[in-house]
Amino acid sequence: MNRINTATSSTRHIATLQSMRFIFCMLIFIHHYLNNLGINSFYYGGDAGVTFFFILSGFVLSIGSGASVEDRTFRYLQFLRKRLAKIYPLHLVTFTIALCMSFVAGVKFNIIKTLLHVFMLQEFTLSEDMLKYGTGLSWFLGTLFFCYLLFPFLYRQLIISRNRIFRVMLTLYVLLALAIESCCNNSAIDDFVYAFPPLRIIDFAVGILKLADL
Repeated sequence: MNRINTATSSTRHIATLQSMRFIFCMLIFIHHYLNNLGINSFYYGGDAGVTFFFILSGFVLSIGSGASVEDRTFRYLQFLRKRLAKIYPLHLVTFTIALCMSFVAGVKFNIIKTLLHVFMLQEFTLSEDMLKYGTGLSWFLGTLFFCYLLFPFLYRQLIISRNRIFRVMLTLYVLLALAIESCCNNSAIDDFVYAFPPLRIIDFAVGILKLADL
């Protein structure tokens, strides 16, 4: 009950965080705009923006759905259907438009890449070439939905049971990810770290853990 009350009272923080969406959207926009101009001096603007949105998603979901996970009224399939309904139709429309534009530009049709993008699985391939096919930014949606799939499990382990073993394993996982990143050049990071869903769980979990600090 205390956790439910805490989650309810913490909704006042959402307005502040939501207002920051514009700032981080602009960071991502500026990064991609300069990158298209061949200017790579604002590389971390995109990283910061994307990381923020994964953290925000974990935090807001914890506030909105955490109580139902605690009292066991959480409807997993209904939750996934609602989330998918928000992102999938727009994804299909934008991918179709981007694919048509790619054909006009001379890009060859690839059935494997197309199917992976349609089902938002391209981010699991660890290939920058795969990510850039069609709508290059749609990897975010697939990775975010992967986090949605794990949300109730992560919430139970991190907030409800406060599983120490799981937290230790998550900490070791973070250290391993940082070690991998420190050994990779920027190109390898783009392929492996930036969009790979299992590694983006770290940011999402940070958002869930922030609820415990309120």
